[in-house]
Amino acid sequence: MPWHPFHRMVTEVAIAPSSEDLAMSNKHMLVEQWKCKPLWLAKPLKELQDFIVGRTKSMESLASLGIRSLGWGHVDHSAKNPVKFDFWAIWQMDSSEAVHAFLDRVNLSGWYAFFEQLNGTGAAMLALQALNFLIHTVGVKS
Repeated sequence: MPWHPFHRMVTEVAIAPSSEDLAMSNKHMLVEQWKCKPLWLAKPLKELQDFIVGRTKSMESLASLGIRSLGWGHVDHSAKNPVKFDFWAIWQMDSSEAVHAFLDRVNLSGWYAFFEQLNGTGAAMLALQALNFLIHTVGVKS
């Protein structure tokens, strides 16, 4: 592994992981970011409500698949460097297979017809692991 000054700094930092950190380090995370497409904005209120009720009913079975919602929100566009989307959701899942099964369900629901969305997913890591991964993926030359 090539040496870099930041590598020494990161590996020498003593960060004691919490029990929550350790429990999460074997999970997969999904961050969804989306905004409404014109088709959604043109729908009558009753159709919007019916669509959302259908999605909430389908979410009831997610826990049995190892899928847990950690939170949803509206993007604060006053924050520095905000994303170009209006909403977000964060999910924790037991495996990458659960992530793909979840995204397949989202697709089959018709969600993407109404919302422009980006997804970020991967295995959760401890902060120190992620920082070291960052170092070793940027192509730093010794």
